[in-house]
Amino acid sequence: MKRFATALILFLFAAHAAVAQAPRADMRPGWLSEAEETQLANNLGAARTVIRNIAIDIFGAQPNLSPADYRQLVEAGVRNLPERLAAAEALNPENDAELLRLKPLIIAATRAGRLAEAERQQVAFNLRFEFFLAETRQRFEAQTLQQAGNWRSAGDLAHAQANWRAAAGHYVRAAEAAPESASELRWFLRLEQALALSEQGQRFDTTALLEAREVIEVRALPLVSRATDAPSWAATQMILGDLLLALGDRQAGAAGLESLNAARAAYQRALEVLTRASNAQGWAVMQMNLGRVLFEMSERQADAAGLESLNAARAAYERALQVQTRTAHARSWATTQLNLGNTLLALGQRQAGAAQLERLNGALAAYEQGLEVITRATDAEVWAMGQIGFGNTLSALGERQAGAAGLERLNAARAAYERALEVLTRATDAQSWAMAQMNLGSLEVTIGDRGGGRTAYQRAINHCRGALEVFADGEYRRRALDILTAAQARAEASAAR
Repeated sequence: MKRFATALILFLFAAHAAVAQAPRADMRPGWLSEAEETQLANNLGAARTVIRNIAIDIFGAQPNLSPADYRQLVEAGVRNLPERLAAAEALNPENDAELLRLKPLIIAATRAGRLAEAERQQVAFNLRFEFFLAETRQRFEAQTLQQAGNWRSAGDLAHAQANWRAAAGHYVRAAEAAPESASELRWFLRLEQALALSEQGQRFDTTALLEAREVIEVRALPLVSRATDAPSWAATQMILGDLLLALGDRQAGAAGLESLNAARAAYQRALEVLTRASNAQGWAVMQMNLGRVLFEMSERQADAAGLESLNAARAAYERALQVQTRTAHARSWATTQLNLGNTLLALGQRQAGAAQLERLNGALAAYEQGLEVITRATDAEVWAMGQIGFGNTLSALGERQAGAAGLERLNAARAAYERALEVLTRATDAQSWAMAQMNLGSLEVTIGDRGGGRTAYQRAINHCRGALEVFADGEYRRRALDILTAAQARAEASAAR
């Protein structure tokens, strides 16, 4: 260890000198030939490479820092070497005075045939050695806990800068540094790693969500048991459900449905522990999450399976509302009302007759209640999406009502879409803006058929053209094209009359 320290100090001194003597990029010293300048540059590059390797392999630096950062880390490490060497000497059993005293006594007693005395001395030696080992383990564990805390601090700093991929890497190092005995700490650090990856995945890279899922299932869950720590186990299941829901939202086809179904299962496992009696508000939040994932599943399911998921989602939201009252939890209550409105609207669109009308009227009431609390001033984006759902419901009801009452509903739907578009602009949320434009196009065709005539059809054409500028392909583009074709045909027929 001492020889290594000496070599490292000498190398660092030489490397530091090489870096200090390096010419600036905008200057070429006239006293150096081109060959000499090239050699100096090569030496500098080699020195920086070795410093980087030492910083990473010995002092645990990350592989994406600048040369100056690596040099500072190595210099700091070298300054701490005397302290580390002293600690290592203290932990060396060969330097323990009591062990050094007992060892020759054991040998002498054995050689002299005083076996009982030799045995007593050997037992004393063994007990001292066990004490020494326990002390060593305690010191080592304290140091590893400190290092785990250091890496966690680095993760927190990276997280605060929204550098979630780096934060996840720091939390990995923290979990690996923590001693085996600190299973709760290692569990918590793995959760922080998964949450950092989840942030990365929801914003930039779906692959990070897959990594987060593996961290929870393979690294975190084995560290916590339902039998011994049910609340932590349930919290882990809840986090797993959240990231699976985020993953399923971003996946298509069978993979997306599998992730959503796994999220549903995770939430249901959590609800086996998190009951209304033990934590009413937490239970209600879990019911909201369960309702969300069931609703997302229904959008990928047809016929009976889709209806079953929608009815289960409605039941989950209604259970949440047993706890979330407008008086005590206004914001949560309003959010659940909007989600319930989405679910009842989807049920109404899949049903017919009296059942359909009941669901649509229920959706209308849920949207109206939610939008009394969530306003443009308090949360513009959620309010705008609520206005779109409100408009969709009014449009569906207006299409099913004849005469002036139906037309009044259709005009109210138009007003709701237009309010939403005051917030949802193409620049800030192109997809939602295009959806609202397409909905308006479909609505204007219906209004045109109810007497709005060519003016309404022309508005429908303009709205659909706007949507098609955003929808480059897929089902939404096909729907917008169908509405545009219908509006153009009706407009031409109206002009001919």
